[in-house]
Amino acid sequence: MSMFRPKKLDLSCFTLSCFTNVRVLRDNAKRQVFQEHETQRQALRYLIRNTTLPPRVRAEAQLQLTQMHAYTRPTQIRNRCIMGGKSRGVFRDFKMSRTILFGSTRYWSSQKSVLGGAVFDYGAQRLFGRTYFLLGFPSVSDIDLHNVPPQVVWSPQRLSLSFQSQGPWVSQTLVGATLSNRHRYFINEDDEIRSVTDPDRYFKYWIDKNMRVNGRQRFHFNGPSAARSHSVSPADRSLDAVQKIVHARLEAEGLEQHSLPFGSKPADPQVTIFASADLYRKSRVTVIFGEPNQSLGILALRVANGPGGISMGTMVSVVQTLKQQVSSPDDSQSPGIILCNVGAVFWCLRRARLTLGHMSDMPLASLAHHGRRITTANQVPGLETSEKHISYIFEAVLPALTSEDARLDLLGIGLSADMLEAYLDQDYVWSRWGSRINTLSILGGITDSASLKHQDFRDFLAKRARAYITSEEPADMPLAGPHGNSKTSAFLNHGTAAVYSSGEPYYVEMILVRARESILGWLGEVAAAGFAAYQHPEITVVDIASQMEASTESAWANVDTEWGDVPVDVKPTISFGGDGHDVTAAAELVISRESD
Repeated sequence: MSMFRPKKLDLSCFTLSCFTNVRVLRDNAKRQVFQEHETQRQALRYLIRNTTLPPRVRAEAQLQLTQMHAYTRPTQIRNRCIMGGKSRGVFRDFKMSRTILFGSTRYWSSQKSVLGGAVFDYGAQRLFGRTYFLLGFPSVSDIDLHNVPPQVVWSPQRLSLSFQSQGPWVSQTLVGATLSNRHRYFINEDDEIRSVTDPDRYFKYWIDKNMRVNGRQRFHFNGPSAARSHSVSPADRSLDAVQKIVHARLEAEGLEQHSLPFGSKPADPQVTIFASADLYRKSRVTVIFGEPNQSLGILALRVANGPGGISMGTMVSVVQTLKQQVSSPDDSQSPGIILCNVGAVFWCLRRARLTLGHMSDMPLASLAHHGRRITTANQVPGLETSEKHISYIFEAVLPALTSEDARLDLLGIGLSADMLEAYLDQDYVWSRWGSRINTLSILGGITDSASLKHQDFRDFLAKRARAYITSEEPADMPLAGPHGNSKTSAFLNHGTAAVYSSGEPYYVEMILVRARESILGWLGEVAAAGFAAYQHPEITVVDIASQMEASTESAWANVDTEWGDVPVDVKPTISFGGDGHDVTAAAELVISRESD
């Protein structure tokens, strides 16, 4: 507190008419107020310095400390809060600007740049002589993905919206929104997103120690929803790099967008789905319900943004595979496709439809704010939840877009599969749609027989449904019949449908990526044989665990006398933290000593 205390408080000037320093009187009054809040100030300083606390807690403590008495000048904030070192201050960590902390003092500079028909606004905030560029400040009026100049020069201190590509779909494409030249990306010849500065590196999420900054980058890079509606002008569409590329490819495959509920105006809350342009003339329609936590057209961003490429990690590859099939033995045309948007249950006027994950990464007033409150204004009438979205697909979309005699192939992923089964398990639903459903594919569902009540629906699951689960076994290997598998303790969708392995051991979102050919191939097999003629094959479950255990026991039966005959793959492994090069020799030495 010594830096705020005057060396000598001299009030004799009032009587001697000498020069009086106004700052001396001001500091004396401030010191009195400062002492009253000393305890609270010390507590806030402790929170700011404690790096083990969450970043938001430290930021809120910093914000509260700056609003206390005796903090009015930038030099005081620098001296008292940062304490003479960068490591103790949170301004360096959170990139807070003076505009965020003090609404009365604002230094804002902006400039516009035109690139490929797009107008970019770049903004900078001044704080203690330094300039910070905050993610989420720029506004973009329109992006022309097909007319980007082949050579673009970017300033390293601008919020760039990255880059041209030489991919097979879009010759020159903006790929993502980033902070600087270090985080620009392009699409290579393998349809993979790579860094411009390091072509061997994929999309980098960890660009800052602050998780909020990383989330904001991902928000703009992947995009909550690429287009508001087919009736909205391109100038009103949001800037979502990956989503725009995916939706452009889906439209190139013959799919078109529909806004739900039907009849909604461009400015009204709405949800977008994709459907084949000639859907009403199709005799077979495949309806895909993606995971509720994924945006429209996305399967797994870990593939779309990484190894595998954009098409493999999205619905583009699924649509391409389905277009190679026939609708029925009498109809050689490809089946119609409907891509539902189960996850986009939130509405924001600025960003259109949002999933729950994107709601947490929306722009906020500052890094210290808690978040946005979700109210009824953020809901789409009639599609407030994922369950209502599935219901609206059957009650409004299918009757309006498909013919009355069109056969349906239903495919649900993750929680959407469970919600789809719960919806079809109702009497009035199954009595209306049961006769039109060809197949039901359940990817990563956890519904068991105890939760299903409708007997006709349960009989259908045993004959016309397949469940694919995460498993280390090869793709398309049968793991359990319709009545389960008593030889294993793993959950295998007991009592519902035949269970097959997807070949993906960990993530549900990867099931359709790994086993796409097997899953969609079964749909084509049923369609080619005909609904009435197709019979689900009998399932013979192979108890692989028992076979492996028996093989291991037989190999170790005579280990004491025939160690050299034991297969290498069943010998024990010894690791000392290295590459294990001499493990076999060490084991041989131990066995020989025990034998002697």
